[in-house]
Amino acid sequence: MVSLKKNLKTFAVVLLVALAIILVGCSNFLSPAKYFKANPEVKKFLDQYPDADFQLTHFSAEESTSEFANIKKICGKNLKAGKELYKAEINDKASGLSVVAYLDMETQLIECVRKFGTESNQDNKFNHDGKTNKDNDVSQDDKVSQNDLTFCKKLSACEQTSIEIKGKGSNNSSQDIYGFSVLGKDGNSCLVQLSAKNIESEDLKSFEKTSVTCKQEWSSKFEKIASFNENACKKYIDTLITSTLNHAADEKSTLCTGTLREKLLKR
Repeated sequence: MVSLKKNLKTFAVVLLVALAIILVGCSNFLSPAKYFKANPEVKKFLDQYPDADFQLTHFSAEESTSEFANIKKICGKNLKAGKELYKAEINDKASGLSVVAYLDMETQLIECVRKFGTESNQDNKFNHDGKTNKDNDVSQDDKVSQNDLTFCKKLSACEQTSIEIKGKGSNNSSQDIYGFSVLGKDGNSCLVQLSAKNIESEDLKSFEKTSVTCKQEWSSKFEKIASFNENACKKYIDTLITSTLNHAADEKSTLCTGTLREKLLKR
């Protein structure tokens, strides 16, 4: 019997990679460390270097101003106002490689991920889809569609809406189709649903036609999602899906119900 943890990892990796790397969120449920570790490049680095030292530093909105110079140097961006931040520093002494990343706690968006070291004789700054800034040839499929922006606007008010996500299955010619929907408000929560619609991948076939509905903590601060640009919008959708998937497979969570959750917990 494969453990729940192993199944969640397998399901999450195949699903998220198949969805053009689905990973960002609308809730405060994940710990800062989990947000960092959900990032594809951070996860890849930790998988490659499991003995790496992982350190988190918290900055209040007032304290973060002292970090602005480092953020500009590492991320190549200027912050105009203080904000609550977490900084992750991941160092692998054996290889001499390290990763530095910043998380904006209010929006729960990763500001940037930067890799340092002698590997390939260069530093790499990663964007959301896992490519470096030097990878300028982005296919049309990698671009955020207008559907994503429309979804974000409705998501910001927890209005009923849905989006379809396509991704390659285990067979390069197959296409798995997932659905993610906002069902509306339930008191102080927003109900979201993740569904496995048409699955061709053999390793995920048992999840076909299943779904899970989860409650997400909601507040007026999420109204800002409506004004997000394409990259921020996609990241927000990604983390929300990751959060939903994590809670769906957490036997202690009381936030989710549905057949997809039942199958994950039985594995």
